[in-house]
Amino acid sequence: MKQQFGLVRRPWGVFYLKNKITGQQTSLKTSDKHEAQRFLQAHNESECQPHFNLSLARVYLNATDPKLATRTWQDVMQDIVGKKKDETRRRWEVAIKDRNFDCIRNLRVAETRPEHFDRALADGKVSTNVYLRRIHNHALGMEWLLKSVIPRLQWPKPVFKSKRAITAEEHAANAVTSTVSTGSMANTSRATRNMQPQT
Repeated sequence: MKQQFGLVRRPWGVFYLKNKITGQQTSLKTSDKHEAQRFLQAHNESECQPHFNLSLARVYLNATDPKLATRTWQDVMQDIVGKKKDETRRRWEVAIKDRNFDCIRNLRVAETRPEHFDRALADGKVSTNVYLRRIHNHALGMEWLLKSVIPRLQWPKPVFKSKRAITAEEHAANAVTSTVSTGSMANTSRATRNMQPQT
């Protein structure tokens, strides 16, 4: 099978990877011939055997973090909850029960693609967007993700519901209701005092 990539050595000694189809050249940032050939072999194998490549990557990753290949997003969520206290912990316990997370809950972190997150974010719910970003950032911070699933600038912006101030008519209606209920409470209180036996 014809290999897609080849090596080019520039006059200053640095090796470049050349795509034989597009002609694009990318610096390998090395002048070591053996290292450049390893890069070349890896790129050609990734084109020919993508599934084998993923298996090989798992072997290397398992050596650094044995749980990396099996860790799910539910594990990430539980790790976050375990580090929170009091009211913050309660909010997180409620947040991770969001049904929108069901589509990624049992998905392996290392195998997550942008379309998986797109599915969770599909209904545009603001809290899902906010908490999924936090969960994603936690996984990145713990180095359980090798790179962002969705680049920071590509995240969909949360769309908040429109807010408005109370109108004068609504304020007046509330004031009347409040006055009536306060008067009723005062009357009830006086009636109760009058009914108490005299000693």
